[in-house]
Amino acid sequence: MEKPQINVREIIRKLPDDIVRYILPFTYSYQTPELIEDIRSFYSDRKMVRDWYHHKWSIYLYHSPSEDIEWMANDIIIYVNHDQATMHGYHPFFYHICSRSFSLDSQEKQHRFIDAILQKSVKPMRCFNVMWGLLIPEERLAFIHQFVLGF
Repeated sequence: MEKPQINVREIIRKLPDDIVRYILPFTYSYQTPELIEDIRSFYSDRKMVRDWYHHKWSIYLYHSPSEDIEWMANDIIIYVNHDQATMHGYHPFFYHICSRSFSLDSQEKQHRFIDAILQKSVKPMRCFNVMWGLLIPEERLAFIHQFVLGF
């Protein structure tokens, strides 16, 4: 199934002029090579991890269609909590990663987010995407080494 094409010019043309004047300068802003690499890593590494989990859980092991995504979310929580079950508490690395998010700026909010994940209030793919986005490229690579490549 092909993704629908988004016509950005058409969307911008529909916006009020004052909003366009506010947004437009950001489109000319220089982005650092580190940020560009982070964005590339987010998408390319996430696709590779997603494909691997799908192949392992949905195709190879013949589990339910959503089990691959649930395992991805589970494994990323294990990774950011330094291989410690969340029922035993949270590792300082977990707080360090979560503190990178503007919306998870306190331990209370971080606990509520994880509680929502554990109670299935947050969809597993959203959980994975949020945590994956908070990791830097080197941490994503370490996750891949630990959970995909197995070393």
